[in-house]
Amino acid sequence: MRKAVLLAALLLSACAPQVGGPLGEVDLASALSGSGTYRGSEPLPSVALSSLTSPDPRVREEAFALLRRQRAQAGEAGPEFMYLYGAYHLASGDYGQAAFYFNLGLRSLYPYAFDRQGRDVWDYGYGRASAYLHTEPQKALRDAVLLAEKAPPPAGGRVPKALLALELRVRALLALKGYEEALKAAEDYFRTWNGLPTPYLEGQRAFWRVALLRAEALEGLGRLEEAREAYAAILAAREKLVPVEEEVLRRARERLAALQP
Repeated sequence: MRKAVLLAALLLSACAPQVGGPLGEVDLASALSGSGTYRGSEPLPSVALSSLTSPDPRVREEAFALLRRQRAQAGEAGPEFMYLYGAYHLASGDYGQAAFYFNLGLRSLYPYAFDRQGRDVWDYGYGRASAYLHTEPQKALRDAVLLAEKAPPPAGGRVPKALLALELRVRALLALKGYEEALKAAEDYFRTWNGLPTPYLEGQRAFWRVALLRAEALEGLGRLEEAREAYAAILAAREKLVPVEEEVLRRARERLAALQP
């Protein structure tokens, strides 16, 4: 029975719509149309995602070593292993490998919408697009648009996935030096942000991340006075005890100093 279920899962994953040949890129639009929960019988990993993506490389490497052992013991690896491998490589800055494993996860999960640990196929697509941002930003932009259109409804206590996709869209446009389009995309983000429920702490951090991207777009367009005002507004927000990420503050402070007349 187990072999029959595994064979069925392999046949379904082999049929995942893709471009570039049988081992090519899974078509995200088709993958996002999946339904139901993956039913393979492969063993599940028990390593925490938070450990695999820890900013402390010592924690990250120890967790990944355990994940590799679990995968070796499992024999056959389901989409959950592929997702965790992708998340580890993304956090480690190995973006090509991250995109590779997220793509394998999309192929393995197809035609289902959820893996057995409750992750949405959307999360697999978002992981791949986040990796593409550093290697093939045109693909990141393509996928960000799809992810925004197909984002699931907001879940309580989390930044809505639609906002994550819209932020990724702005980042991809900046990477492509499409400053005018990035500026428009940032304004679209803010309109959406105002219309969706967001948890205060994470919602504010997300808002000011995109405020920084907007300032960078203004700078890229040569609108330097507006860019200075935008960078200054980020620093002023922190002075009012608004939660702003340290990296956002560092970047705003650095660029504001560089743009002083």
